[in-house]
Amino acid sequence: MSPAILITLLAGNLGIATDWENLGWLVAFGVLSNFVFTGQGYCIGVLILDENKPLMVNAAFVMLFVTTNGVLCNLTTASWFVRGISNISPTRLNCEGFLRVFSTQIPDLQRLLPAGSPIPISQEAVLNNLGYTWGLHKCLAGLGAWLVGWMVLALIGINLKFRSF
Repeated sequence: MSPAILITLLAGNLGIATDWENLGWLVAFGVLSNFVFTGQGYCIGVLILDENKPLMVNAAFVMLFVTTNGVLCNLTTASWFVRGISNISPTRLNCEGFLRVFSTQIPDLQRLLPAGSPIPISQEAVLNNLGYTWGLHKCLAGLGAWLVGWMVLALIGINLKFRSF
């Protein structure tokens, strides 16, 4: 619940478009991302028997996902490995969703260089340059798939771990 409260309190102070649609998208991505990453930690904690190792394994997953989310490197020029991991990374889905909502007020302009060649300035130009091409609905659906995946894996892990054969 804290992502919903935090986003609701800060949305008006971030200098972004504050209509109800944007607020709804921000809350949806914040709450769903919170559930996905909490589910990730829970699932890893259930699947690993030693009580000290889940923190290290979870940190490794987080580091892998964060380094391939498109913020630390441009996805359009990244290696095949980074692009491949980025295609399944929940942090990429999260970052693209938030960036799409935060950048809705970028005007659709054509700026001319002194040489006379135009530079497109628009939300889609910025997002395409970063490699964020999936859109809000696909990103939200991808996060939902991650949540279901973590839940199923955790349930399988609980059954395997605590079932007596």
